[in-house]
Amino acid sequence: MIVILQEDVILPSLPSVDPLSNEVKALIASKIKLEYFWKGSCYNLQEGASKSRSQVTEIERFSDRFKQKAQGKREALAHYLKLTPSNFPSELIQGSKRVHHENKKLRWDRAPEDKLFDLFEKLEEKYKARNRLH
Repeated sequence: MIVILQEDVILPSLPSVDPLSNEVKALIASKIKLEYFWKGSCYNLQEGASKSRSQVTEIERFSDRFKQKAQGKREALAHYLKLTPSNFPSELIQGSKRVHHENKKLRWDRAPEDKLFDLFEKLEEKYKARNRLH
């Protein structure tokens, strides 16, 4: 089958656009850098954000509906901290309910800190030994 093409079509000329000033270019670059930083920041919390690539999306089956969820529930910060005017600014605890919760016991592992302090002590001793020799 042979197709015959129409003649060349003449398009109207585009309106002229003024070039961007250096200040506008700098603002655009700053905005892009800020957005890139913000999206990678740990403070960027988006509700309903897409799951990361490492997480596999699974379809919920009918048999899975009544099973226990594997994810643990995170407790409120008030369970661990006492919200009193001596600890927090009054503006922050103004609307909070002052319910007494039993104090949660947090396990503190001092072993890594002790190893670090031991390392610093050894380095300090080496430094003092060098100063004595010189």
